[in-house]
Amino acid sequence: MRCRFRTSSRFDFKIDWLGGGGNPSTMDREFVTLCSEFLNGGTNTTETVIEWGMMELIANEEVQRKIVEEIKETVGERKVEVYIK
Repeated sequence: MRCRFRTSSRFDFKIDWLGGGGNPSTMDREFVTLCSEFLNGGTNTTETVIEWGMMELIANEEVQRKIVEEIKETVGERKVEVYIK
């Protein structure tokens, strides 16, 4: 049993390996690990970018002033509702 669509990805390799009589429990564990790495990689990247941006804001007062000005221009004097509970 082989995968009909051929691409050079780790997922296709594992499907071929399983179809060729590989150990399903090993394949399942490795697949869960691979999915976890994808999810954690995205989370860590987002976290790092936000952290870096906050660090730059703390270190640079001019950027802070520009952001405050832009928020005031956009929002004006109207009340802003906060949806985070």
